[in-house]
Amino acid sequence: MRSSRELYKMSFKRNPLIDFRKFESYISLIFSLVFTVIVYFYVSSNSEVEYITSNTKDIVLYTIFGLLGMLGFIISGLAIISGTIGHNVTKNIIKAKKFNSLLKIMFSFNYLGHLLGFLIVVFIFIYFILSINSPFVKWAYISISAMLSYAIFFVIFFAISLLKTCLDIFVINYLYSDEEEMQESNNVEMEFINLKTDTITQILSERNLIDKDSFIAKLKQRVDEDIIDDSKKKELMKKISDYYSVD
Repeated sequence: MRSSRELYKMSFKRNPLIDFRKFESYISLIFSLVFTVIVYFYVSSNSEVEYITSNTKDIVLYTIFGLLGMLGFIISGLAIISGTIGHNVTKNIIKAKKFNSLLKIMFSFNYLGHLLGFLIVVFIFIYFILSINSPFVKWAYISISAMLSYAIFFVIFFAISLLKTCLDIFVINYLYSDEEEMQESNNVEMEFINLKTDTITQILSERNLIDKDSFIAKLKQRVDEDIIDDSKKKELMKKISDYYSVD
């Protein structure tokens, strides 16, 4: 069982929150800069601190509820996705040496869940801090707004990027379950061939066209002459003896 630290290092080369090469990071930065400019003009145009604080508390409260809803959605989504990947599919993925890739995909949900939980706690603290009667510091308000808005935008766009991850998991589930279906199909085909062979043998034996002992002796002869591998030869001989109840 890998630790969270090992999974994190395996899944991300850099912290996604500050990896501005990724879409969700640089687009979040752009939106947060625009939002910061809006906050600056909002604070500059309002001299009443109580009015700003009241509106901010409402926004923070709505944000907390929104983040809680998103956290519940991520948890339930991860549970559903995990449930769709069956035991046989997982075994096929391990055989194909793609299990680490699957873990990377699943860990993205884990990362987002932890980030959402952290932001919920931060916003709860901010809500109560805003209730404290203290001097209003304009630049501190703008700076904190910029950082938190970036985090919120990042969470939104990272969650959107996970939609593609869900499609990837669907494709993986289909590809590796197909192998299982092929195996089941082959098993049915082999069972059908065995039934046909037994039926033909039974008809020939009932019409005295073939002797059971002669048939078994000929079958063993074919195994002895055609099979080179000794271990496989012994296994087939044992299977013939067990199947036809031969001592």
